[in-house]
Amino acid sequence: MSDSVRVRFAPSPTGHLHVGGARTALFNWLFARHHGGRFVLRIEDTDVARNRPEYTQAIYAGLRWIGLDWDEGPDVGGPHGPYLQSQRADRHLAVARELLALGRAYECFCSQRPADDDENDDEPEAVAPAALPCTCAALSDADKTEARARGPAAIRFKVPPGQDLVVDDLIRDRVTFPKETVGDFIIVTSDNRALYNLAVVIDDHDMAITHVIRGDEHLANTPKQQLLYDALGWTAPRFAHIPIILNAQRRKLPKRDGATSLNEYEAMGYVPEAVVNFLALLGWSPRDNREVLTRDELIKLFDVDGVVKHPAIFDTTKLGWMNKEYIKSQPAGALADRLLALMRSHPNAAGAAVGSVDGGAAIASLDRTYIERVASLFHDRVRTVIDVFELGSYFFTDGVITPTE
Repeated sequence: MSDSVRVRFAPSPTGHLHVGGARTALFNWLFARHHGGRFVLRIEDTDVARNRPEYTQAIYAGLRWIGLDWDEGPDVGGPHGPYLQSQRADRHLAVARELLALGRAYECFCSQRPADDDENDDEPEAVAPAALPCTCAALSDADKTEARARGPAAIRFKVPPGQDLVVDDLIRDRVTFPKETVGDFIIVTSDNRALYNLAVVIDDHDMAITHVIRGDEHLANTPKQQLLYDALGWTAPRFAHIPIILNAQRRKLPKRDGATSLNEYEAMGYVPEAVVNFLALLGWSPRDNREVLTRDELIKLFDVDGVVKHPAIFDTTKLGWMNKEYIKSQPAGALADRLLALMRSHPNAAGAAVGSVDGGAAIASLDRTYIERVASLFHDRVRTVIDVFELGSYFFTDGVITPTE
């Protein structure tokens, strides 16, 4: 594969970076680095009610914590910007008007009701329902004029009749959607807001994305997106839908559960190298079935042909084992550095681990030499960094005991 590979990670800033999103970002990043391509970060910040600027910063921080860098994005720029979706609204509406002019879309004056499943890009439906019946495509010019006087129109894409829709997916192979499951769908709301399927097609095209690697909850949106590409005369990217992540009870990991965010795992004392290794194996494995892999090895070995179709299980026991292996493989000095970093980034977590009432302030005042001496005592025993504080809490309270060599 050539060095023209371009992939993207396009999260919505509605919360901290979830492990599912982090896995998606990692797979895209590994694919880009494996093929010598470009990794683009696009922030889909059009959900005004739920977006928060601090969550955009949290996404940046989460990606950087696991060592992912991006070649283009809102904070680093690039030739295909803007990379904030909210700044692309005029472009989205211009393309919608182009579809109207081409006769591939029409004004919709149906009474107010929820838009199709594509309106909420954060939680797309698992199965694409047929669009509700709409007769607006058959309205006369006089009827349209009368309807416009009553209020603004939405814009609905006109699905060509008479054929099943086929998605050739790099992971799931050929997936067929019966024609009756995809009816004419809304692409712009009556308040002039482009919906997910239109916006993502335009943005991916404008950013020259060659491969869309994303969670399989988006598979149901793909036939609609292919129809939009065809109508606009654009070449669609290759699609690869990675398997859903389930917890030990075989239930979907909730996106807004704090215990499934990278920020929470950092606070619990997991090290980023272990988290990256663990996430890489959620739905993918190398041909030799090794489990402990360095970042360079992951880049060398990763490709989508090793990604499975069935759900991946998030096994916290395995993550703990892997975290312990990474801690043991590095010297006590490295563990001391991680302890100091944890004190700075999550002082309350460190303080709570030793029963401190000052939010960890006393711990943060300790010098590195002392911290390393404590770390050396527990280096081979701890599963997480925070375990040092818990197992050796007496070394971090009003010092009656001093660790010896």
